[in-house]
Amino acid sequence: MSVDHVPHERSIEVLADAAALASAAAKLFAERAAEAVAARGRFMVALAGGTTPNALYERLATDYRHAVP
Repeated sequence: MSVDHVPHERSIEVLADAAALASAAAKLFAERAAEAVAARGRFMVALAGGTTPNALYERLATDYRHAVP
């Protein structure tokens, strides 16, 4: 099985707090999802369980619910 990979520039970003991190992660998730759909017609992801990613998932379900294809 091959894994499609779109190379992106790597960087380290320091954010103010956990809320800022969740917002930035949701924005990046939505951008990468849209890029994948545009390039390959699909976007596949495996999501983590537990409570750690809850803030990210909340942002995706509200602020970015129409941005993720």
